[in-house]
Amino acid sequence: MSQSKKDIIEERRQNLPLPDDPPGEPIFNTADASAVNVGSGKIESNEPEPGREAHDNLKGPPNDAVSRSAKDHAGLSKTTNEDAPAQ
Repeated sequence: MSQSKKDIIEERRQNLPLPDDPPGEPIFNTADASAVNVGSGKIESNEPEPGREAHDNLKGPPNDAVSRSAKDHAGLSKTTNEDAPAQ
């Protein structure tokens, strides 16, 4: 007769190798902020960088930053092929 699923699981669990050393103290239980506060805003700032509109002194969103159907609409700054020679 076949073994029950519980018996098979227990038998395989007992055959697993044990770790060489018992697990140590979890690192998140430390008072050392350098180990646990990674990416939590400790170094990052809330100040946004100036975008392309401010950097290039544009009056509105750049024309090449919108979908094709929205290009050349009122309120957009013409930025597509600005430096191309006239044909």
